[in-house]
Amino acid sequence: MSELQRTPTMVREQYRRMSRRILGSPTIITYHKERIRTAMNFFESEPLQGALADYFFGCWYDAPYQGQQILDEAKERLSAPIYQAFLNCVHKQDYVWDISPLATRWSVLVTPSLDVPAHKLRTSSDHAWHMADSIIANLLKTKTENSSLLTQMEDDFLEHCIACADRMAFMVVWFRLNKEGWVFDERWTQCRKLLESL
Repeated sequence: MSELQRTPTMVREQYRRMSRRILGSPTIITYHKERIRTAMNFFESEPLQGALADYFFGCWYDAPYQGQQILDEAKERLSAPIYQAFLNCVHKQDYVWDISPLATRWSVLVTPSLDVPAHKLRTSSDHAWHMADSIIANLLKTKTENSSLLTQMEDDFLEHCIACADRMAFMVVWFRLNKEGWVFDERWTQCRKLLESL
């Protein structure tokens, strides 16, 4: 099955399966590569960042050799500061430790640092606009196809907004979907209230 044919549920299951393998064998590079490729199928970039943090921690010895290629494949999905932080690991200017600001809740080998606000590292204005454009197009397409994936796609996006405090992406999506006559249920209104309270 091609990457394009994978449903969000299938992507999550594959990601979790690879996460379990990495927990059991944290230095197997092929497991990390497959998990990183799977992470690029999520709408949000947080799973990708979490997978990269685990790779640079578990396979630190390999980062100077294959890290650049792995990182460049994911570059378009990362904010500039995050890309640069991982690039520093490739050039041995820094390392991902067992507690790191580069880790996310999707990491299994590395614990997120509490010293840096997570949304400062996970989101940027460019990423927010890119994500908003992507989710709007996908939601509108899925709605017209009457797909059962609509609820899952909404949940994934709202989960990202809350986890990353990504108010910009949420508001862009809210206003543009509102113009399309979108019906916002309780999940949307609760997410909006939470983001506005931050």
